[in-house]
Amino acid sequence: MLLSILILSQQTQQTQMERVIICFGYTQTGKSSLIRHLTGDDSIKVGNLATGQSTTRSINVYRIIKPRISIKLVFIDTIGLGDNSLNFTPQEIR
Repeated sequence: MLLSILILSQQTQQTQMERVIICFGYTQTGKSSLIRHLTGDDSIKVGNLATGQSTTRSINVYRIIKPRISIKLVFIDTIGLGDNSLNFTPQEIR
């Protein structure tokens, strides 16, 4: 299993730092589960490892703000690499 995380930073205001965290990797490696755990957002759907059923069908963005430490976190959840359950038309790929 391979899960990669890319973190980008930028200062959005003088007092607030923004971190953009992009999770990408093969299907069923826990990208959505990691974001769900880190954000505490139980509405984020996760796949079923037992059945191999993935749920992420598009790129999803989740934002949380931690005012006590002056940081804004932006998590980007991507479709799993090698997920052959998706059937995109050539128009959708463009």
